[in-house]
Amino acid sequence: MQLRRSLRLPKEHGAWAMLYVPFVLGALAGLTTSPFSLATILLLLSVTLLFVARQSLFDWLIARGRATRDVSAFRTMSIYAGLSAIFGGLVIWFYHREWLVGFAALTFLLLAFNSWQVVRQRS
Repeated sequence: MQLRRSLRLPKEHGAWAMLYVPFVLGALAGLTTSPFSLATILLLLSVTLLFVARQSLFDWLIARGRATRDVSAFRTMSIYAGLSAIFGGLVIWFYHREWLVGFAALTFLLLAFNSWQVVRQRS
């Protein structure tokens, strides 16, 4: 319990399945056209780290809304989001998956909307 809290892992248990089941099914569907690659692993790391960064983002935004400081939430969010950007950037740069930029933009819009909902609900 203490490790989960210190790593700021998401509290929603079912969300992990909602994240990984479509990813694994998509990766398996892609096996028919191309072999399993390092790009798939890097993309999985990027998606997972961004998902984990979401909880720290919520904690940091809620603390800001209450006019308190939560430096550890900001630091954790920055580390997770930075690593996610690095892994995702590697996929885009080295594997020429430029179309992922559009999905990343949509993801950030949805994350911003979800963050707004969480802050509005908890503040």
